[in-house]
Amino acid sequence: MEKVVEKIKLGNEIKLSKEALEALGVKIGEEIILMIKGREVVIKPAKSIIDEVAGAAELEDTELIDKIIEDTEFKR
Repeated sequence: MEKVVEKIKLGNEIKLSKEALEALGVKIGEEIILMIKGREVVIKPAKSIIDEVAGAAELEDTELIDKIIEDTEFKR
C-alpha cells in the first residue's frame, strides 16, 4: 500500500495524484465513494450495480437475458 501525504486546501479540497486516480481506475469527472470509519477514509470508484453484476457474472441463457431486459420491474 502506497502512502501519500496531501494538505487539505481552501474549500475542503484534497488533490489526488494521477497515479492514485489510475490505481483507482477513475478519470477526472467520474464519481468516487468515500467510506468513513472513525478517523479513516477509504476511497472507492463509484459504479452502478449493473456494472458490478455484469462484471461478476456471465449469463449464457439468452432467453433469460431478454426476459430480464424486457421485465417492466427491471430498473437501473
